[in-house]
Amino acid sequence: MFGVRSRCWSPLTAEFEFGEEHFRYRPWVAFTMGMGIAILSSALGVGGGFLLVPFMALMLHLPMFVIAGTAALAIFVSSATSIANYVALGVRLDLPLLILLLAGTFLGAWLGPRLSRVLRERWLKILLTLVLSGIALQYFGVL
Repeated sequence: MFGVRSRCWSPLTAEFEFGEEHFRYRPWVAFTMGMGIAILSSALGVGGGFLLVPFMALMLHLPMFVIAGTAALAIFVSSATSIANYVALGVRLDLPLLILLLAGTFLGAWLGPRLSRVLRERWLKILLTLVLSGIALQYFGVL
């Protein structure tokens, strides 16, 4: 069994161990960016993972294996809250599309952690860079 072991925590600094490595981040930065990402992703109707994962990797310097599980839960809570708010505002969901997306999501969520255990962290970061670059090029109409 392996996982995160908390060393100390305060609003200014949090430290933990993962495997043989020691990590430190600023909780107030994580809180502020988490809120900003949730506001932006909720307003745009997109999952916040495309912003949250790079933020946690580049700004908090966390390991990808920790980022994946942490971001998944944070995005779930943000998305569930956003969906509830949109439904409360009268938005109707496309149920057949939702069922297809959920089926794909469950399969992807099962395969993703297994893939992240066999790929090196550097490869995961390269893959993330390629995916985000492709999304950016799509937004700009290049692809």
